[in-house]
Parts: sequence; structure tokens; C-alpha cells
Amino acid sequence: MTRNLNRRIEIACPIYDREIIDKIKWIISTQLDDNVKASFVTSNGSYLRKTDINYNVKTDSQQVFMEQSMHKKAPEFHTPESNIHKIFSRINLKLKIIFNKSEVK
Repeated sequence: MTRNLNRRIEIACPIYDREIIDKIKWIISTQLDDNVKASFVTSNGSYLRKTDINYNVKTDSQQVFMEQSMHKKAPEFHTPESNIHKIFSRINLKLKIIFNKSEVK
């Protein structure tokens, strides 16, 4: 797949939220630290894999992103099954009351 370098539009906007700024900095820093799948572009346009250089610590940015989610933990809610169970228990109880009353009459 070729890159669209001739007919593309790039947009930039300011970011004021400190939390978002910190997340973006973390993403960029992690990508720059990648020395497993990343490459350098040399002056002649060829690519030099970072893996060709000896690093003490191997960093795979894709693996880091999969292991460390940036998203906030969702609040815990009651499972739908437990809510449904409660609803059916109430309906069942009401039906028993209705049918017991109708049998009495």
C-alpha cells in the first residue's frame, strides 16, 4: 500500500487538557523508545532497523500499548443477569400473590 503524499490534508489543533497532553507525551515517548520494530531513515533514504544497534533493554511499543491501557477503568455496574434475576423474582412473587388471591375468591 502506497502512502498518499500528494493529496492529503493534515490538521493540527491546540491541546489544553493537562491529562491529554501527558497521555500524548507518553505515547510519543514509548514509540521513540521502540527498538524492536522501529527503523531510522538514513540520509540516502534507506532504512536502518533499530534492532541492528545493540540496546541493553528491548522495547516493543506495540507490546507496551497492549499491556498498559491508557483508558480509565470503567465504573463497576451490576451485571445484567443479577438485575434480570431480581426482576423475575419480583414478577414471580407478584404472580403468586395474584393467583393465590384469585383462588381464594
